[in-house]
Amino acid sequence: MFRDETVHLIYASHVIEYFDREEVIEVLKEWRRVLLPKGLLRLSVPDFSVLVDVYSENRNLNQVIGPIFGRWKPDNTDLLLHHKMVYDCATLDQVLVEAGFCESVAWDWRTVFIEDLSEYDDYSKAYIPHLNFESGRKISLNREAIKAG
Repeated sequence: MFRDETVHLIYASHVIEYFDREEVIEVLKEWRRVLLPKGLLRLSVPDFSVLVDVYSENRNLNQVIGPIFGRWKPDNTDLLLHHKMVYDCATLDQVLVEAGFCESVAWDWRTVFIEDLSEYDDYSKAYIPHLNFESGRKISLNREAIKAG
């Protein structure tokens, strides 16, 4: 759909966990193909390590089951999709390297989404409790990586 090396930035918030471990490498390689040299891939996924901590602290499975297993029904379909993979920082960085990315670092939604933050709800700023930025736990792992070249 897109020519090689034509895109500056790809942003995918809570997307790649719907692909299994092998599929995600191919998805990331395709995104790498369309990125310009030194193009940026910005990802957000549920942070499994934080979700385990949240569960361990309060033993409330209902708080973490959605972000762990996901559930999405695309419009106008009979499909029901669930997460096929979980990520912590090391695992996410590993698949990025396998797909040919380098320089994976954390990114903060507060510096990326600088418009009126109260009006913008995105899973990259997922918290438990929801949107409780002051005292809640951030449950999204936000990483960005550069295409080498």
